Amino acid sequence: MFVAILQVELELFGPRSLKERRNIVNSLKDRLRKRFMAAVAEVGTLDDYTSATLGITVVSNDGKHVRERSQKILEFLENAPDSRVTDSQTEVI
Repeated sequence: MFVAILQVELELFGPRSLKERRNIVNSLKDRLRKRFMAAVAEVGTLDDYTSATLGITVVSNDGKHVRERSQKILEFLENAPDSRVTDSQTEVI
């Protein structure tokens, strides 16, 4: 069994309140879950409405598949119109 763990820090564009921030983050999390069948959680501070940190995991019995999937997740987030990736870390176990 192989597990990819991603921690991605995002700068959010446009939110002027915590409610708008929550909508952006929840939309990103839902899209990641549906498109990549990944487990996604917000793991950073919840008080700053201009940034967010997501923890994302992918599990498979193929190490190559896990690495490819984590790379595609990162590419998806880098191309998201409502945020910008400021930092990311990936570990495959």
